[in-house]
Amino acid sequence: MENIFPHNIRGEHANAGVAPTIIKEVYFPPDAPQEIATLTESGIVYQNTGYFEQSIDCFEKARQAWRD
Repeated sequence: MENIFPHNIRGEHANAGVAPTIIKEVYFPPDAPQEIATLTESGIVYQNTGYFEQSIDCFEKARQAWRD
């Protein structure tokens, strides 16, 4: 079967119909300390408002806090 989006796969064109998503959905987030829960919620808010760099920063901080 021939690929119907060959330019997208090669990275020559972007599919404007698909928005970038870091976390698609969270049904039941695990229990976490308040600091980590706050960072995770902030990351989701940033993601949903289009601030992807800030979103990733919050998720990275949450991961580091979980390890510490």
